[in-house]
Amino acid sequence: MATAQADYRANDRDGNGKNDYWRKDVAGLYALPGRDGDMIKLIEPSMVTADDRPTFAVETYGRRGPRLGYWYRALRFRGETTPDPEPFAACAYPDSVSAGRVLFITSHENRVYKKPFTGGPPPEEYPDPETLKREWSVLD
Repeated sequence: MATAQADYRANDRDGNGKNDYWRKDVAGLYALPGRDGDMIKLIEPSMVTADDRPTFAVETYGRRGPRLGYWYRALRFRGETTPDPEPFAACAYPDSVSAGRVLFITSHENRVYKKPFTGGPPPEEYPDPETLKREWSVLD
């Protein structure tokens, strides 16, 4: 995810003349048309169908479902009503406790964090720095 976002930003994949990140969903990092009109394909198709909140019909890329037991979600930052294209954040969370026991998040800071997954809903927002320090650990 971080690599795809870095490529998207560095190469202005949407051709808007700005070095920004894709924030609407995870699936767009594959299916979004680039400057040449072709899909940008920065992630695997299996991640497209594992986006838990795609902004378009992802079924054309395969059957919807988790990828290796995990769903993917673009995250907001605290206080955002409209996604700011300067930062990005995303999470990968297990379909169930039997599918995985770790929740992962990453952001524009290019660091992956993890914490135990005990069930329940995945995060809606990227944690503030204090919550990150208290509840999450850096993935080695």
